[in-house]
Amino acid sequence: MTTRLEQAFAEASKLPPTEQDEVADWLLAELESERRWDKLFADSQDILSKLAAEALAEHRNGQTQDLELDEICFLAAVSTFSIADASSLTKEKLLGG
Repeated sequence: MTTRLEQAFAEASKLPPTEQDEVADWLLAELESERRWDKLFADSQDILSKLAAEALAEHRNGQTQDLELDEICFLAAVSTFSIADASSLTKEKLLGG
């Protein structure tokens, strides 16, 4: 165990028992989440490589278009909304312009 982690655990040990359990629950959940993400990325390398190759081929064949930064931000923001919510959005509404 590193000195820094020992220091963190020493500080956490000064908390009341319920708060210690909350810290422990948070840390364990974070570690499990990291393991899941690592596995997902490791298992998806073939798929990601295929998608990247397809995207490059589309670009080489002129099937893509350049986007300005505000257009990219708009598309990213819209992708976080449901279709019903997104239908009433405009770039100006999202970007405040």
